Order: sequence, then structure tokens, then C-alpha cells
Amino acid sequence: MSRIVSLCVVICCLSAGFAQQASTGTPASSNTGVPALMSFASTLRDANGKPLTGVTGVTFLLYKDEQGGSPLWMETQNVQPDKSGHYTVMLGSSTSQGMPRDVFVSGEARWLGVQVVGEQEQPRVVLAAVPYSLKAGDAETIGGLPASAFVLANGTNGSTTSAGTGTSPSATPVTKPAHPPVTGKGVVNFIPMWDKTSDIVDSLIFQKSSQIGINTKAPAATFDLNGKGDIRDTLTLFPKGTDSTLAVSGTPFNIDNTGNVTFISGQTFPGTGTITGVTTASGSGLSGGGTSGTLNLSVDPNVIPGLAAPNTFTNTNAVNVNSGAPALTLQNASGDGLDIYPGTGSDGVYIPRNAGQYGIVAYGGSAEGGYFNGPVAGSYSVNTTDGNGSAAAYGQEFGSTQITYGVVGYSASNLGIGTYGQSVSASQEGTARAGSSAIGVWGDTGDPNGTALFGSADDGIALYAVNNSRGLLTAYFENAESSANTYSVLATYGSQFAGECVIDVSGNLFCNGSKSAVVPVDGGGRQVALYAVESPENWFEDFGSGQLSNGVVTIFLEPTFQQTVNSDADYHVFLTPNGDSHGLYVAQKTATSFEVREQGGGTSSIAFDYRIVARRKGYEEIRLADKTQLMNSSRPKRAEGPRSVMPTELGIGKAHEPGLRAARPAQLVVNKK
Repeated sequence: MSRIVSLCVVICCLSAGFAQQASTGTPASSNTGVPALMSFASTLRDANGKPLTGVTGVTFLLYKDEQGGSPLWMETQNVQPDKSGHYTVMLGSSTSQGMPRDVFVSGEARWLGVQVVGEQEQPRVVLAAVPYSLKAGDAETIGGLPASAFVLANGTNGSTTSAGTGTSPSATPVTKPAHPPVTGKGVVNFIPMWDKTSDIVDSLIFQKSSQIGINTKAPAATFDLNGKGDIRDTLTLFPKGTDSTLAVSGTPFNIDNTGNVTFISGQTFPGTGTITGVTTASGSGLSGGGTSGTLNLSVDPNVIPGLAAPNTFTNTNAVNVNSGAPALTLQNASGDGLDIYPGTGSDGVYIPRNAGQYGIVAYGGSAEGGYFNGPVAGSYSVNTTDGNGSAAAYGQEFGSTQITYGVVGYSASNLGIGTYGQSVSASQEGTARAGSSAIGVWGDTGDPNGTALFGSADDGIALYAVNNSRGLLTAYFENAESSANTYSVLATYGSQFAGECVIDVSGNLFCNGSKSAVVPVDGGGRQVALYAVESPENWFEDFGSGQLSNGVVTIFLEPTFQQTVNSDADYHVFLTPNGDSHGLYVAQKTATSFEVREQGGGTSSIAFDYRIVARRKGYEEIRLADKTQLMNSSRPKRAEGPRSVMPTELGIGKAHEPGLRAARPAQLVVNKK
């Protein structure tokens, strides 16, 4: 179903009757025709729907039907839209005659099409009633002829009477027209011609809307000549915009708007020419020539390189183009594409700052995209941008189904480091220990509050270590602090529940939760926790069994247990008889033994169990030690606020010539442990 769209079309229709002079009431000396112009407003957009804002060539076409058919009228104008693509034009303003009036005479619907140069024609819209006011122009004529054409040639056969004065018919005689009317018949749209002095017939010129044809009734352009033509004087062509000045239909032959000629394939030029002489200039690379006969020219390969020959260039050269294609393409089916040998202290390839998006983009055929080898560093990257997410080197692997690596570091040395990452500065500890063994990944920082190695994960394992080494540790942590024996070596912390354990440099383990053993029960169907007994002092305990002999026995402390406790200090012995007795007691204690007797001077030989509790050696004076500072200061502080976003593929820096030009870092020198 078609839509009637109001297009802000305004027709300036001025009737000839309105041009009469009101003061005299006499007819105007000339008729003013209806201006055949239409004001049209719309919006220009490209194929992607984006507004067009520059000066744009637009063709307007008037059709009889909504779809198909040939245009009744068309014209092209240069349109200047605003920033939103909106524009307003006066249709018909490209010619002095304006729009043809006969296209609206029939009263049928008319459809307007709009086509941007180089684009498809936009869907047509039906015109509202306003343009049909052009039909009012018929009021000035009778059958398209002025009223004077119907005045009788013989003035005596009629008379006029002034309605304003009421005078008699004979008072004002009719003036005989200067040009008597003509007669004739013709076909619509043909330009008439005089076949006699008083008769008109059709000519060979046919006009359809704004298109004129000679010897054709179907002109396909503004001017369409069907037949041969001769021009007996200068022909000057004025191309419109970038349109061709001259073209031959069906062939590539073309003369553009600047006069450049495009010839057809295999173009030949008839005739023979005469060369009066060939001379060569010094330094041109050409030698030979002459003024007659067959001339020979030689090319100096030291000046003019040969396309199919090896060449050596000994001076600077520049390639400067403006094209979507590569400025230089190198191809070698069996060797290197380009070998570069820079001088000492110079760069092999230098790409200045802001030179495109990426300095170098390389893709490997069956291996790496780039291979770099140097005596100090195979590859050196630097980024001088101070911003969140800035990176000197960025590795990203987009494979999603296989075992892939974003960055791989490798060292073949048994004292080397596969990947080394340093923040702020190198640490003294790392410098002293590097070179003691092979290291896969080394994180290092000399910043007092820095983190040498950091792992983070969401619903994953942040740090995972595994080995199958005999006698070697899976993980090793060392704090070389020597000023106090209470500093931490390892801390664990549950941020949501505040559970924490700390191991200090003295080997002490402190936890604010329980210390338990988990033991399987029910044939392994369940595992239960057995909690350790806590004490305000540091006690070690041992268990054993003995038996009285005539009411007395001496129990010696187990030698190894004796070395772990201070048995010179008071220790505790708890006795449990394994039968009926008068009761048991400890008669005396020494550093190496204690004596057990039966109460009341009993002489039984009853068996018994005992439990010894003694203070740990070196911890005799510690009771309820205050570890508040240790538990509160061991956690690393998280940065407040949002974390910086990791860089994306397009977030890499573009070019860094200040850093590239700066002195390269000296090779790392470390001492072996």
C-alpha cells in the first residue's frame, strides 16, 4: 500500500489575471506565466543509513507509477545538506522553463524518485495535491493558445462593448491582429515546423518532459540524436562535475572532465611519423641516439635499475603514495623477502610515533609471525605512556579449543630464567640468588610495598604448584629478616570470614581458628575433625605404662622426649592404676626420672598408666603471648576503588620512538648464590 508523504512542496502559481493593473482596469500588456517550480525537502543518507553532509549530486525523477516505467521528467542538482542530512531544493530550477506543466494536466498520480549519484534510487513517494495547481496555468489559455489567437482576422465582423461605460458597439472598433492565426494538425510532443507560410506540421524533433529527441520518439537523455550529425565549427563541451566529457557506449573509450583520454584495448594509431633526432642528457642513464636511420639507445644499469636484474642502491630512496594497497610489496618464492644490515648504533627498521595503528603487523605462514635474535635481547619493547592498561609487551592467543599460550618464555641455560618480570626496580635478594639454578618464571621488585608475583582468579585457582621431585619441595618460602624473630613468612586469610593463619620466621604457627586433624570413619564414608587441645603455655606431653614392685617403681623419662622439654623445671605426672590399690603417688622427681609408690605403705605390684606434661624447652617463660600486631599486620592491603582494566588487543600503544631512541638497558649481571 502506497504512502502519501507531505514533502513540503510549494508551488508558486501566479495567475495572469492577478497581474492586471487595478487602478485602470485595462488588460496587462503581457501575461505572467505560472512559475513551474516545486519546493522539496527531505533527508540524504548513504547505503548504511548515515546522514550525508557534504555537497552531493542528486537526481530527481518524476514517474507515472510507483514502480517501474520510464521517468516523465528528471533533473540533477548539487545539494548541500545540513549536519543531519536535511536539505531543501526548488525542483525545476536547473532550467529557465522549470518543470513541464503537461505532466500534471491529466490529473493522474505522480511519483517522485530521489537518487544520490553513485547510489541506488530511493523508494518513490507520491506527490500531494499542491503540484497539480500547475494545472491552473490552463486558465491563461484556451487549449494551450492565448485568447488573441481566437480573435477574427476581419475586425468588422465583430465589435466590443465596454461593460464599464455602456457605449455603443460602434464606439470602439476592434484592432486587426498583427499576425493572423495559423492552421495545422500534429502529434502531441512533436515540435511543429512550417511546411507552408500558413500551415504547421510535425518536425523530426520530439520532446518528452525535459528530454528532446531528433528522429526518435523515445529519447533516453536530455538530448538524443538518432542518426548521423555534422558540426561545421568548434564544438565545446562542458562536463558537469566529474562526469565524462565524451564516452563511446559499450567501450571503455572515455575522455574525463579534465581531458584525460582512456583508450580501448589494442588501440592503434594510423599513419607514420618522422623523428628528427634523439639526444640523451648527461646523467640520464641513457646513451646513444642520432638524427637519421635506425638509432640505438643504451641504458646505464648504475643509473637506471633493471626490473628483471639484481640491483644495488647506494643512496637514500623514498616511496610516498596515497593508496589502500601496500606501498611496497616484496615476494621471494625461495628466499628471504628483505634483509637489513644497519650500521652500529642504528635501527634496522624505525617506525615513528603515530604512524598508523600498529608499528609492525606480521603473520607467520607455518611458524612464528616474527623471529628476533640479538646479542643482548632478541626483542626489546618499551612503552612511555603513563596510563591504566598500558603495556610494553602484550601477548594474546585466540585459539579456543587446543592447548595454547599467550606468552612463552624459554631459556636453554641451566642457570637461566625463562621469563623475568620486574616492577619498579630489581631486588637485592633476587640479585643475590639469581644464577643458582634454572628458573622458569621469576617475578621481582625492589619496591618496599610491591608484590613480585601475583595470581588472581574468579571461581578458579589463583596459584597452583605441582612437582614429582624426590627430596625437593613443591613450594618454598623464605623470609631473610634478621632484626626480629616475630615477622611473618607465610600468611593465609579468608577475607569474608576473617580466618587467618600466620607462620613467623621462628617457625611458629598462629591461627585464629581451630587446629584440627581430619580422620576418616565409617570405612571412609565420612571424615571427622579432631581438635587440638590449646593451652596458655607451651607444653609437651608424653604417655607411658609401668608396674609396681613391692609397692614402688622408678620411671625414667624417654631420652628423646627429655631433650625437647625443660625437665629441670617443675613438670607434671598424672597416674592411673590399672587395678585395686590403696592409691598411687609420685614420691620424687628428677630431671631424668620420677618414683611412683603405693599409698599407705602398700606393697602391691599393680600396673598403672602415666601422663607426663612438661614445658617446651626455650618457651618456659611464655604465657598468653600477645600476637595482635602479628595477626593484623601480616595481610597485604588491597587497593581501594575499581581495578584497572586489562588491555585489549586494540589497547596496545602505537609507537614509542623516545623509548626506542633511549639507551638500551645493560645486560643483567647477578651473583651466584
